[in-house]
Amino acid sequence: MKKLLLIMMVAMILPATINAKEKSGKKFGVKLGANFANTPGELYSNFKANSKAGFVGGIFFIIGNEYSIEPEILFSQQGATNINFQYENSLGNMVNYDKDITLNYVTIPIYLRARVLKFIHLKVGPQFGFLLDNKLKDIDNINEEYFKSMDFGMNFGLDINLPFGLVASGTYNLGLGNVANQDNWKTLLNNTTQSYKLKNGVVQLMVGLRF
Repeated sequence: MKKLLLIMMVAMILPATINAKEKSGKKFGVKLGANFANTPGELYSNFKANSKAGFVGGIFFIIGNEYSIEPEILFSQQGATNINFQYENSLGNMVNYDKDITLNYVTIPIYLRARVLKFIHLKVGPQFGFLLDNKLKDIDNINEEYFKSMDFGMNFGLDINLPFGLVASGTYNLGLGNVANQDNWKTLLNNTTQSYKLKNGVVQLMVGLRF
């Protein structure tokens, strides 16, 4: 289902952006860089998580000049390191988890951009994320079913336009949706009353090339 939704989203965005480019000569390009991600929230008592570095890259389209629209399609490696929390298992023993998690997404941010200086654009807009897979190290049977297949958030950032078609960008993704699948975490952690919450938070630094 999530793959079908992703295909439908891409199918709607690509023809419109390509058609706009052909008519008005607007630019498209590729970009890549680094994510610095975390999953603020609470899986259980004393929950802690540290920032995780990962890869991000993909394609973008620019429609407009002073004020413009910029849809992107990116592969985004997110998650957190040293996720630590405690819980009481079915035997009544306290268990401490200290693990890393990797969440791989295809993300589709859609920015509204405004030129504030000759070479700088500020941008803001929604982002839709589609979970491809995840890896929670050293814990058996943790798979995509423990995380929601879709995520939603707001992005804030800026682009610095450089010579020769180069662009440097920095953005922050503020996750607005809870990506933890409640029922599966309740079963795993043997607690049906606890509310389990995880949200994505990602700083992205990228360089790109416009064509």
